[in-house]
Amino acid sequence: MILPPSDQILHSVQSKSWFNSRCQSKVKLQYLKSQREIMNDNVVTNTFRLIDRDQSKTLEIEELYSMFLKNGYPININLLRGFFEKADKDNNKSIELEEFKHVIYDEQATQSFREMMRKMREQAKESNYYSTDFVRLLRYLSYCQDRNALQFQINNHRLTVEKRSKLLSQLIQLNHQYNQDQQMSDEQLQPKPYKKQTNERKTLPPIHQHYVSNSNTSSMIQSQLKLNLSDVHKNSALSLPSYLSPQNTDRNIKQPAIKYQSYLRINNKIFSNNKK
Repeated sequence: MILPPSDQILHSVQSKSWFNSRCQSKVKLQYLKSQREIMNDNVVTNTFRLIDRDQSKTLEIEELYSMFLKNGYPININLLRGFFEKADKDNNKSIELEEFKHVIYDEQATQSFREMMRKMREQAKESNYYSTDFVRLLRYLSYCQDRNALQFQINNHRLTVEKRSKLLSQLIQLNHQYNQDQQMSDEQLQPKPYKKQTNERKTLPPIHQHYVSNSNTSSMIQSQLKLNLSDVHKNSALSLPSYLSPQNTDRNIKQPAIKYQSYLRINNKIFSNNKK
């Protein structure tokens, strides 16, 4: 079955489920995951690289502890160790990127993270952002890192006016993007089920008795012309068969070629060796 070239269908729940079950390794990422899942993966990946100071592609508990302290969180090492053990699935004393991403879907790791954040909120002496949502907290930490880096450059007195104004515009854009991402709800980003539109059959209203009894033919024609033409087109009983004249026979011959080109366009849009 060839899907029609409609984003509403390609990004629906049914299509994503079908792609994941049949051809997951060949379909582009945007047709396998929802917009929420793609955004979460990007946030987790970016924050993972920020915490990984030694660029070892793994996170140690010392790096997580240092990250919380650097951003003003009264972290408890025992609670952090409990969360770390839940996230470390292979028990090799470090967390890989895939394990870090899996925290979102792991109920035990998520529960341990929420408990850790609640304890920090109770013990906090200064106001801070204590979100119990794993991705939202990582997005905030990533935002703080980028914001602090820009502010450090802006405070450099050796900058020219043009360079400083450019950095200020980047800082404003960063704040706007962060607020916009935080305000997005899950309903806006989750795929919606595709509902096939049903064409309702409409019948023409009967001719009034006044015109039936009236022998004037022109008055009957005028009454019928007042009907909505859309009703005529939607009523399959009133649709006339197409007349194959010599002028439109070439167009009918080209129909299979047009359908094949449409199929190739959809195939290239969905499937690719290089997922983008």
